[in-house]
Amino acid sequence: MRTDDRLSLLSDHGDVVLAFKAEPAPALVGLRSNITGFNNGRQAVVSPLAGTTLTLAFGDGVVKGFGGCNSLRARYSVNGDQISVGAVATTRRTCPGEGVMQQEREFIAALRSTRTWAFSGAFLDMHRPDGERTLIGSREGD
Repeated sequence: MRTDDRLSLLSDHGDVVLAFKAEPAPALVGLRSNITGFNNGRQAVVSPLAGTTLTLAFGDGVVKGFGGCNSLRARYSVNGDQISVGAVATTRRTCPGEGVMQQEREFIAALRSTRTWAFSGAFLDMHRPDGERTLIGSREGD
């Protein structure tokens, strides 16, 4: 028997044997993600440098995060699985450590080039229009 967002399997006597509820449509709002891989702009998805953390947190039209050195913020819009990320503003710290600043630039470029998003199991999976992955990260808080 099906009603609205529920499906129930009934016994011959009309008793509910199994009941299912439809999963809500996926949404980015409220999602916090630790980024485990990003496109470095050289046709490779790489892990963050040891000792650094990359994060994104999606609010209502605003994504905030951390690029391993600086905090970041950008406006974004979604339409189904399509996403458009606006200009990214960051704090302006210069960070020690080899490659940290370059990683941050590559991470921001990957975020800006993202055009589609989806959930793949427990992961946020983002891609460019050509299908190349831009970001992958944990799916937390959605």
